Amino acid sequence: MSRPSSSFTSGLIDLFLAPVSLFEALPTRRFWGWGAFLLTSAITVVALYVFITPMSPEWIVEQQVQQMGARMSGQELAQVRPQLLAMAPYTAPISAIGGVFASGLLVVLLGSVYMLLERLATRGPRHGWGQWLRFTVWTQLPQVLYALGLIALALLAQAPDQPLTQLGYASLNGLVLDLPPGHRWANWASNLGLFQLWSIVLAAVGIRVWTQASWARAAALAALPWILVFGVWALFV
Repeated sequence: MSRPSSSFTSGLIDLFLAPVSLFEALPTRRFWGWGAFLLTSAITVVALYVFITPMSPEWIVEQQVQQMGARMSGQELAQVRPQLLAMAPYTAPISAIGGVFASGLLVVLLGSVYMLLERLATRGPRHGWGQWLRFTVWTQLPQVLYALGLIALALLAQAPDQPLTQLGYASLNGLVLDLPPGHRWANWASNLGLFQLWSIVLAAVGIRVWTQASWARAAALAALPWILVFGVWALFV
């Protein structure tokens, strides 16, 4: 029988080696959610700065134009290019702020959905909204490894100007499809990858621990929000 994680540090280790122990301790560890969110946000911000800051403004603009090329005419691109060039030096802080905001919004949405699913589809113990937000923050911690991988790619690169598509190096697009920037499915496929699947697996483990649901039901509940998000997104691609 597993023993609940005794500290924040042991919880970080257990998340990757013995997630059951982490999820058994998490309901009563009120401030662990904030700690995990700050850790994820800090490393993500560092990774984006390390990856983007060395790039020249002209290169950043060219990358952005490639991504918009399929949706805008040549005249429209010519009009927007000076604005993009003026904003290019601020790409790293804008990306960092946007990334932290998106992560926080994802936690709120996923946590809310998981709480609703607990009440509708399980018969085990009930947990509050704050506990589910904490739960969701911890299931997103594989993003720390994603950020460390991005830092490694930036530091090992032979030139500072790297394709912005490298941000999705572990995504469906980066690993399998290799769709060009501007392709209608490129953004969709670049946001679904190994680290999202890892988060779903962790969520399945946590849901089973928290609700005593079967493995099949826990896996289905863990994946359902992601299926809905990417399914609805696919309808509008």
